[in-house]
Amino acid sequence: MAGAGLIVALGLALAACGNAAADGSGSGSAAGSDAPVAVWSKLKITPPEGWVRMPKVETAAADAAAKMPSAVTQIEAWGDPGAGCYAVAVDSRGKNVESITGSVERFAAALAPLGVDKTALPKPVKDVIDAPLPIKTAELTGTVRVRMFRGADGRPQSVALACAGNAREPERCTTQCQALQLQLAPPVAP
Repeated sequence: MAGAGLIVALGLALAACGNAAADGSGSGSAAGSDAPVAVWSKLKITPPEGWVRMPKVETAAADAAAKMPSAVTQIEAWGDPGAGCYAVAVDSRGKNVESITGSVERFAAALAPLGVDKTALPKPVKDVIDAPLPIKTAELTGTVRVRMFRGADGRPQSVALACAGNAREPERCTTQCQALQLQLAPPVAP
């Protein structure tokens, strides 16, 4: 169930970003930005100038996703903690063959903690969904773009890019998040 791994990872990653947003400290450092860019490069996303890798956010989300044995999930997080802008990319590949409709229904129900109306997620068309959805947590407002589809092996796969900002520099975060969402390319096979 790739959708469940995706939402667990996104939820925890955004919570970690929200904690960083609340105290302004961030969870990354300039030194962390030298780490390999696995998920973002796979999805053809480039962090904005000045953004840093956020390894603590990635670790929190990866630990949660590891508890979902039905999917293999990779997470990569970047942000500009000084401006209050954060983005998390998630690539989740299901281990079991199941319907995309079933995955989407479970995924939609699990979006409530991110402030998303579960009816906002459209129904799959030809086993594919590609939808931008507004998100709102206690600290962050933004968008998550979700793509869910059936891989060549018949298993559900999903990718998402959640990008949000706090009240510190909302216009800057919105502009940067919109640019990131436009970059999101369809995932490539592992």
